[in-house]
Amino acid sequence: MLFDDADYRKEKHPSNNWDIFGADTAVETLRAHIASGLINRSYMFIGPSGIGKSRLAMRFAQSVFAPLANDPTSPDLNNETAHRIEAGEFGDIHFITASEDSKTGRSKTTDIRQFIRSADLKPFNSKHRFVIFEADIASEAGRSATLKFLEEPPSDTTLIIITDSPSSFPATIRSRCYDIVLRPLPQETLAAILVSEDLVKEIDTASEYALLAGGCYGKAVSLINDPSFMMTLKVIMDDVEKYSLAVLEARLEYSDSLSKAWRNDRDTVLETIGYWERWWHDALLLTTGATENNIWHIPRAGDSNLDTEMAVRALTAIQSAREDLLENVNPRLSIDQMMIDIPQLVINR
Repeated sequence: MLFDDADYRKEKHPSNNWDIFGADTAVETLRAHIASGLINRSYMFIGPSGIGKSRLAMRFAQSVFAPLANDPTSPDLNNETAHRIEAGEFGDIHFITASEDSKTGRSKTTDIRQFIRSADLKPFNSKHRFVIFEADIASEAGRSATLKFLEEPPSDTTLIIITDSPSSFPATIRSRCYDIVLRPLPQETLAAILVSEDLVKEIDTASEYALLAGGCYGKAVSLINDPSFMMTLKVIMDDVEKYSLAVLEARLEYSDSLSKAWRNDRDTVLETIGYWERWWHDALLLTTGATENNIWHIPRAGDSNLDTEMAVRALTAIQSAREDLLENVNPRLSIDQMMIDIPQLVINR
């Protein structure tokens, strides 16, 4: 079953104390589950990085274990149990992030075993347990462990998988999870929030942050608080445009640098590929007549041979490369193929 969070009308903190921007539908769905006493055995929280999936999982758990006295479907954030959950010190909530073997790049067997052990343990302090798995499970061991849990779920345990790549999970896992999808806020809505929260003073500045963050509140806050993050993002954006216009030889040199980075920093490479996807998605919007106020600043694309078919081909290549990387296909081959398949833009003279 799928609940798609597309209600982004609120520009202030929700009155229900979950304190998550733009997630009204997701929050109300989870509150309804709590109120009915029918919490699912497994959920998949889906959305781009920085949108608030982990925060939503935290508030869900706090609402179950530390509810407000006058609202048992919302968390009492002043409660000691809520503080312990926030600090990762509550015995009936297990947060697991799959780490990787430095040599193979695959999920460590020990971490998968930890997942299994956590799922099999009985609650310590209450009648229910949460296992929150913050990982895109690409390894066969990870899939097997998750599927084993989902096929024989303990009656007192709920699994929450947090991911920005649901396609990396096979249908046997996806079909057993209750999907909660978080989508980015519109640029103008997020900009208004940033100003209302006194994170920035000027609406034009807020709009730039909202655009660069792709509508994700958490990412916007990171950009505001860390100027180096902003500079890095602008460099990535410039590279996407530069190599979309470049000849194949230059693209393959860029591919070499990304594949080498993959050895030590997979998350950054996946995020970079995500920006490629975002850039070409907005290029696609540009071919449909969207204004640059609603898309990333890609002025040179508008003066090129760009058309809808090219944008679709590029997006297909980028998505295929991401899936291959998550499946542990050779990174150089995957990224090379992406660079070969993305059409070259040529500036009109």
